[in-house]
Amino acid sequence: MVSPIKKIKYVLTVFLCLLMGLAGVGCGGSEASGSGTYTLPELVIPAYSGADTSSCDVGGFDTTGADSGYVMASYTGDVPAKLQVVKDGVKYNYDIPATGEYTIFPLQMGNGTYSIRLLVGVGDNRYTAVLEEDVDASLSSEFAPFVVPNQIVDYNADSACVAFAREQAAGMSSDADVVKAVYAYIKDHVTYDVAKAQSPPVGYIPSVDDTFLTNTGICFDYASLAAAMLRSCGIPTKVETGYISPSGIYHAWNEVYVKDSGWIEVGFKIDANTWTLLDLTFAAGSSKSDLSGFIGDGNENTYETQYTY
Repeated sequence: MVSPIKKIKYVLTVFLCLLMGLAGVGCGGSEASGSGTYTLPELVIPAYSGADTSSCDVGGFDTTGADSGYVMASYTGDVPAKLQVVKDGVKYNYDIPATGEYTIFPLQMGNGTYSIRLLVGVGDNRYTAVLEEDVDASLSSEFAPFVVPNQIVDYNADSACVAFAREQAAGMSSDADVVKAVYAYIKDHVTYDVAKAQSPPVGYIPSVDDTFLTNTGICFDYASLAAAMLRSCGIPTKVETGYISPSGIYHAWNEVYVKDSGWIEVGFKIDANTWTLLDLTFAAGSSKSDLSGFIGDGNENTYETQYTY
């Protein structure tokens, strides 16, 4: 059984004092910080080292990136398989494709010893380990897992959303400005896909470029796209999933960490040097009451994190 990490957060509804282009007129604190501390960094995309650190006849691990917050794994078998990451009794299970290509998986639980396991299906939804490796991670930064792609936030140098985000960020002077721009873009352009939400595919994994190009998605898509755009600009961003109350809806959202404080929109401020919760799905759908069954009503929502990516 998976033992999730749980934490409770409270976030107030994003109140807009004015709508449709009037934001900031007559309302103090509507602009993000312009302190000049932000410079667009080089794009960081992990690559296979060229040699497995451990392998078996149907798969392999490359754990050389552990200190940078990730490991890579491949699988070539003909039965369903999972990549399991375990630390201090907490387990994350990921579906792993049988393509033989190396997939990036995060080490998001801090410094320490992780057990990486390749599990193959043996029937009746049961799995057995065919490969296991313990790896000691001494993260170069607490933010390391949250500034690179992984299976849930899957982007590369050719991703359209990355090119767009980095083009926008290139002329900005604070990381709060970058967050504000990404927040505004997703809020204004991505439409909630009710049909997908009603019948989400089993084992669904977001595609950030599909979301960016179609401008539609569910909460997982919103959160993954935001994380891809911000991470590619060097801004630590988490994707978190769990329950929001009082609605009891399973949901996905983001946390971002910035060095500069600033205003995302009127009434909603991000503080410097701390993680700030952003619910892009609610922001985009807050004017659509028919979505309340999927995203909650936003009034003093309680966010209970079960998984972080």
